[in-house]
Amino acid sequence: MYGVNATDIPSERDSRTPAGIREARRLFYVGVTRPKRYLSLIYQEHHHSPWLLELYRRSQLD
Repeated sequence: MYGVNATDIPSERDSRTPAGIREARRLFYVGVTRPKRYLSLIYQEHHHSPWLLELYRRSQLD
């Protein structure tokens, strides 16, 4: 997934309403769960989406 930056996922438009945030988060997790073998997340250094940290923490629990 390219462009997993804080300003892109969620976007400013998504951040305007709670429903927008929920939908952006749902679409992020759809994208994360689709790959069969590998997932690469590409983001600008120090500007990653806040959901990447959550995803990392969840992966450490398994």
